[in-house]
Amino acid sequence: MPDSDVALLARFIVRSLVDDPESVRIEETPGSTMTILSVRVAPGQAGQVIGKHGRNIDALRTLLQSYSGKVNRRVILEFKDEAASVQSEATRPAPRSSAFLAPHREPAYGRTAASGSASRLRRQD
Repeated sequence: MPDSDVALLARFIVRSLVDDPESVRIEETPGSTMTILSVRVAPGQAGQVIGKHGRNIDALRTLLQSYSGKVNRRVILEFKDEAASVQSEATRPAPRSSAFLAPHREPAYGRTAASGSASRLRRQD
């Protein structure tokens, strides 16, 4: 059960985002200079907390950072989806190998300034 003000703030915001507010669990791990908040929601509710492109969770982290600056304690928010934590190693997709990724290369041609105000494309070796 959250005890501090920052945990209560996180609990209030997360509960207002999900369809099933009773499924929200927040575990607080206080340290000497920082507090870790672990947020868990019911399976299928993670998308509501994360939001499109992570906007909701980023906004929540920003609010918690603002509050942590006020009380001189660092706050770390860990989001854990119940469905993801139950998922076994066998059902997880294999990590992508770097062999499948194309190496980054600079373009063969680049703009260089020629004499005067005209510019031309020249091959750079």
